[in-house]
Amino acid sequence: MLAPIGMMALVQNLNASALDLGISASVPAPIPGGSPVITSPTNNTVTTNSSVKVSGTCPVIVPPILIVIYRGTNSVGSTNCTPGGSFSVNVPLTIGNNNLLAQVQTITGGIGNSSSVILVTRNTLPTPSPSPSSEPGPISTPNVTIELPILEPQIITEDNFTQVPSDSTKPTAWSFSIKGGETPFTVTIDWGDGTIEKYTVHTHKVQTFYHTYSQPKTYNISAKVVDANGRVTVYNTVAVAYSSKGSGALGLDSRYQETHPIIALLQQYLWQIYIATLGALVFLWYLEHGRFFHRRLKH
Repeated sequence: MLAPIGMMALVQNLNASALDLGISASVPAPIPGGSPVITSPTNNTVTTNSSVKVSGTCPVIVPPILIVIYRGTNSVGSTNCTPGGSFSVNVPLTIGNNNLLAQVQTITGGIGNSSSVILVTRNTLPTPSPSPSSEPGPISTPNVTIELPILEPQIITEDNFTQVPSDSTKPTAWSFSIKGGETPFTVTIDWGDGTIEKYTVHTHKVQTFYHTYSQPKTYNISAKVVDANGRVTVYNTVAVAYSSKGSGALGLDSRYQETHPIIALLQQYLWQIYIATLGALVFLWYLEHGRFFHRRLKH
């Protein structure tokens, strides 16, 4: 049985050995207890715009979190939570009711708390009023709303953010499909590092786009989709990099040390292991010496 000091030394040696062997394991980033709050737009906002800027406050933690905006069950954009505890991102709207909420997501994919749902209603533009006439005629009717649906394309993605490899020779991949609209689509992606690339997409199926960054850090990505009828949508997201060697969530100004799972487990229960080891040593001492003293006390 190892002594407590020996057990702690073993943990340190195992950790050193893991680093020497270059073991790179992913430890989940901590999830904050707080919730994001959408401060703009306010609930029951009515607009004729095709997009809206969603802003608010978010819980601050190291490493920083991401904020994902959902419209119903579909994500419509993501952004960083700033060191000051705020977020802001433009998201597309569909005709009618848009139920929006903001949700916490860590850089390792963990899901945290959500904000309250806010309702933003997008109306179509009204028809212009007829010009007044001096001649008698029928009484003009009030402005009416055009009810024809606008089938704008929508970007559908399963990944709320994309990962930038720590190896600058490897490309970053971003996959999404386009729902609605008429093919072919013109897709213009601003990769956030000054590179803007244009693609032609002839299908509604999932497409994967690749880009190689010169250095691993966080970038704000924007994709603009224009369909064959000129209808437009824009999707904003984040490309995130974090290091497995303690340099942290690059571009988010934080440090995050990844540890081998075995080491992390030992560190998590170090005090329990210490107490259990101490109890075992006392028990072994009693088995070896306690009976002798017990017999002497009887005599």
